Amino acid sequence: MFALTFRFPAGRYHATPWGRNVNEADVAWPPEPWRLLRALIAAYWRKGDRARWSDDDLARLVDALAEKLPEYSLPAGAVHAHTRHYMPTGALDKGRPKTTLVFDAFLRLPRGSPLVAAWPRVTLTPEAFALAADLAGGVGYLGRAESWTLCEALAEWDGRVNCRPFYGSPHGDPVRLLAPRTPDGYAAERQRIMDDMKRQKVSAAARTPTERAIEKAIDKALTSKGRRAHTLPERLLDALTLDTADYQDRGWSRPPAAREVLYARAPEAAPRRRRPRRPPPPRPDRTPSPHRRPLPARRPPPAPRRGHRQDRRPDAPRRARPVRLAARRGRQPPDSARAVGNLGPRRRREAAA
Repeated sequence: MFALTFRFPAGRYHATPWGRNVNEADVAWPPEPWRLLRALIAAYWRKGDRARWSDDDLARLVDALAEKLPEYSLPAGAVHAHTRHYMPTGALDKGRPKTTLVFDAFLRLPRGSPLVAAWPRVTLTPEAFALAADLAGGVGYLGRAESWTLCEALAEWDGRVNCRPFYGSPHGDPVRLLAPRTPDGYAAERQRIMDDMKRQKVSAAARTPTERAIEKAIDKALTSKGRRAHTLPERLLDALTLDTADYQDRGWSRPPAAREVLYARAPEAAPRRRRPRRPPPPRPDRTPSPHRRPLPARRPPPAPRRGHRQDRRPDAPRRARPVRLAARRGRQPPDSARAVGNLGPRRRREAAA
């Protein structure tokens, strides 16, 4: 029995699944077995006591944990959330700094709730457990650097498992996770890839190349240009140590030392998209009360005064109105000839009458 327990002091877990873009705002939940072993390896190279533990000790620990898939105890009540950041690109757009939208997705976890990854069918030697405990204490984050964590290795654990590998009929939501191959499985996969590449080199050559020329061409095709790292090493430890940029430089869609496994996650362990909305408050009763005083009725608008501008009689000609209104108010009407000249024939006869 071996288990790793993780506590997140900030209450947040940031991790992007393999093959997903950061702007898809997805979170790898639970943390993949591939991510867990790489966290231990990173702790060895950054904080490990290499005077006490050698690379071979680390390789034996990684091989033992890669033989079996872990089971998880996920805290309930996780909430899937995200923030939006408009990051500057260094360019100008119409005189203003140009920005690009970046999503930062994370899980908001209940404070104090641990996450446990357990290997119930793995038994470590005292030396291997001491190394694992030392490396677990050096894990400062899991996933991205914002996911601060406190990690501890356990020799015994009897908690409740709510996410386990898929065997037979599903008992929960199916989740695809990235896991390392077993040592024997990686050796077989490596040999298959090398044989396929050798066969392609021989069939593409005009004449049969030598073994040395084939090995040199294969090494060149598998070596990254940046760090000059071989992306298909012999040991599983070395394959897990490689940087993701090395795989992308050689065109690997997935690390050759990795495999996709199906897990069954209990519904209560699945993260919620957002908190449930509060029900709206009840509407006030609009029924009039018998004890309430009724409002007075609205008064009708006052009738316009006779001779006012609003006094529009239907029988009065529209264009002759200014002349008649001016005459009623005692002012000098405009030139009658000019006013009548602007009217039509019918209006002229009405004005003359």
